[in-house]
Amino acid sequence: MTRPLALILVGASAANAQLVIKLHPDTLQAFNRYQQTVAGPEAEQRIRGARSFQWLDENPVERERARRGGSVTHSFTGRDGKGVPGGLIHDWVGAVYLSGARLQQVREFMLNTALHARAYPEVTSATTLARRPNGSTTRLRLTKKKHLTVVLDIEYDNAWQAPGADRFALTSRSRQVIEIDGAGTASERSLPPGEGHGFLWRMNSLWLLREDQGGVWAELRVVSLSRDTPNGLGWILKPLIRDFPAESLASTLEATRKVLAR
Repeated sequence: MTRPLALILVGASAANAQLVIKLHPDTLQAFNRYQQTVAGPEAEQRIRGARSFQWLDENPVERERARRGGSVTHSFTGRDGKGVPGGLIHDWVGAVYLSGARLQQVREFMLNTALHARAYPEVTSATTLARRPNGSTTRLRLTKKKHLTVVLDIEYDNAWQAPGADRFALTSRSRQVIEIDGAGTASERSLPPGEGHGFLWRMNSLWLLREDQGGVWAELRVVSLSRDTPNGLGWILKPLIRDFPAESLASTLEATRKVLAR
């Protein structure tokens, strides 16, 4: 073996060793703390009326842009995320106006998990595992392609409520995120929980829907957890880690509008 080839193989092996990691308990604890002290309380205030129901209500410029047909997105943690021990928290909100839609129609779509694999580009399968009067457990398989292809199975606990006749709130909390190796091949296997490339360790979401005479304001807030950027491999991982939350949010909003707006 020539020396240059040996160096390439050693470098590739070292890179792969850095790419596959394990979720540290301290990282998950920091994410749960953020959800419990920042995102969660704000969501509760909006749902029970202690604060404007939607973020858009507090941001008239973005609201007008959404009303005119644009997608609005905003990050509470900055494009690169909020650093925590061993990871990054990404907190984004986005909204679209579903012109001509009715709240009941949007609600039924949101709760019909089987439709999501056809509606959302990143969702390759969607299954309801259990159903309760005001909640469910679902599993989505997401495929993300950007430099690398990452396939994830995510289980969610979902709960919904109607704070008013013209309003609906759907909360989804990820119970576990499993990375799939060799998806779609004979060698497909699930990696152990908390092990993988770490592009997405957790993802919680909140849909807030409000109907007016012209349609439905659909607002989605997503709080997610990823690995941090390892030394020496930032050029490979940073674009995927940084862009995953914003791109997924924008894609979801656009697909929702395509399906439901008239």
